[in-house]
Amino acid sequence: METGFITYKNSKIRYGRAGTGRRRLFCLHGYGETLDSFALLSQALSEDFTVTAIDLPFHGSTEWREGPVLDPTDLLAILDCIDPPEGSSRTQVSLLGYSMGGRIALHLYQMAPDRIGRLVLLAPDGLHVNFWYWLATQSSPGNVAFRYTMNNPGWFFGPLKILRKLRLINESIYKFTSQYLRDKKARIELYERWMAMRHFKPAINEIQNLVREKRTLILLIFGRYDRVSPYSWGKRFLKGIEGYGRLNIIDGGHRLLERKNTGAVARLINS
Repeated sequence: METGFITYKNSKIRYGRAGTGRRRLFCLHGYGETLDSFALLSQALSEDFTVTAIDLPFHGSTEWREGPVLDPTDLLAILDCIDPPEGSSRTQVSLLGYSMGGRIALHLYQMAPDRIGRLVLLAPDGLHVNFWYWLATQSSPGNVAFRYTMNNPGWFFGPLKILRKLRLINESIYKFTSQYLRDKKARIELYERWMAMRHFKPAINEIQNLVREKRTLILLIFGRYDRVSPYSWGKRFLKGIEGYGRLNIIDGGHRLLERKNTGAVARLINS
């Protein structure tokens, strides 16, 4: 991808673009990743699509100076800065979100459905309410406990093991949480990033109604062995909007942008 920066208010946003196709695809990466996550996919799609991506605030090389929370209206404005509407018109684009980027994509569609002709959701967050994320970012007591734990993580390892033993969290969540608790820099980033994205809260019933009203096409791609975002979430989401959505399950886990999965994902997006 060819990369550069745009200025938005007081911030510098890193963006990348690849491909020469007439179809436009804007990509939103997952937690802890950057626009470089889409390098292989954009190469595979380059004949049919012009692919654009950004480093989200608190990720990669983007320098975010607009406060600790990313407002969804700011993100829409950033997309306009990178890909301005022609004249007074706004042509529709395809919006792709991977993992955390899926939750962000769903919320942006909810805000501006007329601007998005197709949603492509790869192992998306946002189709299911994550209790721990909700508790940490949407409730005052939970946020206090979250902030304390990120500064003083030692006390939480015991309860975390108990939660795993009782099967209240799966092995993937246990490993993810343990990894971040043991690294101070990772804990600080986790707190900043979770809080920064706290206003992206897609309302699934409203989105389903908009899909029917706007006749928006939705492509869902999940890994068969994904325990972070299981494909059962996609099945539940498509109930009532089956005529507009397609669920695809490929052999893989959560990391659908790895080289071994790129060909299958690109073929599905092109189909």
